[in-house]
Amino acid sequence: MRQIGARQEARRIGGIGTCGRELCCSSWLTDFKSVSTIAARYQQLAINQAKLSGQCGRLKCCLNYELDSYLDAISDFPNHADNIDTQLGMARLIKTDIFKRLMWYVLPKSPPVPITVDRVKQLLAMNRRGQKPENLVSENATLSKIAANVPVAFHSGVGEIKLEELDPNIGKKKKKKKKKPDTKREPNEARANNNTPKDGEPKERKAKPVVKLNNNKGNADTPVE
Repeated sequence: MRQIGARQEARRIGGIGTCGRELCCSSWLTDFKSVSTIAARYQQLAINQAKLSGQCGRLKCCLNYELDSYLDAISDFPNHADNIDTQLGMARLIKTDIFKRLMWYVLPKSPPVPITVDRVKQLLAMNRRGQKPENLVSENATLSKIAANVPVAFHSGVGEIKLEELDPNIGKKKKKKKKKPDTKREPNEARANNNTPKDGEPKERKAKPVVKLNNNKGNADTPVE
C-alpha cells in the first residue's frame, strides 16, 4: 500500500471543474507543481479560498498556466509606483491593467485617471529630481487619445441589441378574450330553472300524504306529519 495526497485522490476520482471541462489532473496532467497565492496576486485575482480551490481542496493547478505571461508583462512596469507627488496633491495607485499597460491613479477629490506606463516612468523620474508635475496626464495626451491608442481585445455588446428588436411581441400585453354566455342549455337545467321560484314569490307547499288507519272503534283518516 502507498499513501497518496489530496491531488492524487482527486485524479483517481475524476470529475468536472468549474470551467465545465474534465479535471486536468485526471485527463492530461502528469506532474503536480506547487501552487501558491503569489500566482493569484500576480494575476490580480481576489484571494478567495472557495473560488481558487479545486476539487481536491488545494489551489487550482491552472493558476500556473498563464503565470509566465503575466510575469513578462509586469517586468516592464515601474517599481515603487504606488504614490506620485504632484502640485494638486498625492496621487495614489488604485488599479493596474497589465495587458493594456495602464495604471489608474486618483487624486484627492477627483475621479480616477488612467496613465500609460511610459508616462508613469516620466513622473517618477521628476519626483526623484525633486520636481512636482502639474498634472498626471501630459498636455499632449488626453484621456481620449490614451483610450484610442490602447487596442481593445474584448468588446461587450450588452445593451446594444434589445429584445424588442428581435421579437416585436415582447413587452406587449395580451388582450384577454371575453367569454360569450352559453345560450345552449340542457333541457333538464332549463326545466329546473323554470320550476325555481323568483325572488319575492312564495314557495309552493306540497300536500302531505294521508294514510288510512283501521281501528276497532271505526275508520278515521288521520294525516301523517
